[in-house]
Amino acid sequence: MYHTSRRCVSAFTHGLYAPRPGMLDFTQRRKEEPMKLWKALSCAAVVLAAMNTVWLYGQQSRLASMLPAEDYLEIQQLYSYYARDVDSGTQRDASWMYTDDGVWDVQGTRIVGREALQEFYRNVPPGVTRNGVRHFSTNLVLVPTEEGARGSAYMLALERRSEAAETEITVWGKYEDRLVKTSDGWRFKERIWRSDTWYDSDAPVIPSPFAPLD
Repeated sequence: MYHTSRRCVSAFTHGLYAPRPGMLDFTQRRKEEPMKLWKALSCAAVVLAAMNTVWLYGQQSRLASMLPAEDYLEIQQLYSYYARDVDSGTQRDASWMYTDDGVWDVQGTRIVGREALQEFYRNVPPGVTRNGVRHFSTNLVLVPTEEGARGSAYMLALERRSEAAETEITVWGKYEDRLVKTSDGWRFKERIWRSDTWYDSDAPVIPSPFAPLD
């Protein structure tokens, strides 16, 4: 009887404290779960770091295709001054906006250098004889280049030739420009003007600059 009782107690104790089916798996899982969590967090950190690197590279590429804000504003001011100096807005000629070796290309006729540019712009009728003429530069695009910047703008000119006359759109087209930054500020290195024509015209169109999208 005594032996039988010991066997029962032993069996009960063994059954109570011995690992039951699945208990070893649970214990092993508890040991493995922190390691799996650590691996998952490590992988997530690597992925986030890679995504951050790609984002930073994209930001740098985007910024590399843009001019600093102060340069953009200065060049925009140059375009605005040009229209006013060619019209009757100021008392100076527009040759000051060019470099000493600057080029003004009008429909294929090239005017090169400071003296030639001064002569050309001084022959634009000044003062009251230019009242009733205004031209507008719009849709300005600026892209940085190794030498400075490429610029492009649409231009539209309005004229009213007499008090009784209607206001007319007399010319429209596009400026394509090369600009450099000098000790005096941004200047035109080359300014190309081409009038627009009509549908199906064979006249060549100078491509405008553009910033890469990626």
